Amino acid sequence: MDIQTSLGTTNKHSYDQKNIRRRVYDALNVLMAMNIITKDKKVIKWLGIPECYKSTSDDLLLKEIRKEQERQVDLMNSLDLLRGVVKDKMSKHVHIRNIIWRNQQQPSTDRIDLPFFIIQCPPQHDIQSNQHSAVVSFISDQQPSQVIIEDTEVLRHLNA
Repeated sequence: MDIQTSLGTTNKHSYDQKNIRRRVYDALNVLMAMNIITKDKKVIKWLGIPECYKSTSDDLLLKEIRKEQERQVDLMNSLDLLRGVVKDKMSKHVHIRNIIWRNQQQPSTDRIDLPFFIIQCPPQHDIQSNQHSAVVSFISDQQPSQVIIEDTEVLRHLNA
């Protein structure tokens, strides 16, 4: 019995040493991966802790955090603005598609030609229009009280 107990403690002691050796090997591999040490055969050389692993002051970290938070807010605002632009363009597209569909269903006399715009002004205003090829010009004697409405705005109200 005495031999078996002595062999059991030797095996346990051997197992612990192997386990410790394995853990040290793992730790050395981690330090080599972080470029803190180098290993050449059995010689281990200390390189030091790289700058990227050294801790910086709390003020610098807080300043970087605030800067990133401001950047995130700016990006979210930009994203909201872009969503609005895309929504507006989609709305215009739908309105134009609806007027095209309407024009296809109507006789040629009831069609609405695209593009167009409306000049809204009191009846006593005198407005003259000239069309030369693709350019249309309007001359009015009292411009401050007139409003020019684009086709997409009219279509938005017609289809709403």
